[in-house]
Amino acid sequence: MKSQITITRKDNQVSISGIFSASNNAKYKNIGGKFEPDGKKWVFEDSESINKIIEDLFGLSETLVTVEIYDFEDIVEWGEEGISVGGYKIASKNGFAKPLKYYETAYLISGKTPSGASKSSVSKKLVYGKDDDSVFGLVVRKDFAERHELNIIKEHVLTVDKDALSSEKVKLLARIAEIDLLLSA
Repeated sequence: MKSQITITRKDNQVSISGIFSASNNAKYKNIGGKFEPDGKKWVFEDSESINKIIEDLFGLSETLVTVEIYDFEDIVEWGEEGISVGGYKIASKNGFAKPLKYYETAYLISGKTPSGASKSSVSKKLVYGKDDDSVFGLVVRKDFAERHELNIIKEHVLTVDKDALSSEKVKLLARIAEIDLLLSA
């Protein structure tokens, strides 16, 4: 299982890549992120303040979980882009009377898929036919789920970013060589 958001740390930078989100992109831009179109990612200088914002949007845990989210929970946002939870997207709306499109890491557990309304309105009851009985499944980082007290129904093993680990290993080996040199003097 993979997350819809990939967070990578390399050379004092943090990069975020994932599904398109105008609202997330606006947040990234407002906090000084630079978009790299070749890598389809947002890049930031690694700092405590940036990490706090990323933690608020997605969590920082390496462990992924699937959570149950009820459509009436306060954390669920119903807007022009579709349905989201924090920085995660559940589904998008692409026009009048078209069904919602669920993202790869989200799905309907029970209830009915809201559909059949205008993309421009933000009223959840009018736009999405919200009926307070839909339950969504969404893959998120574990610390995000715990902080928002979401019901965890499954824990996943996160795939390893081998490039990031290799880069970190090179840095650590160089530092160990420096330490060895200092200790031998």
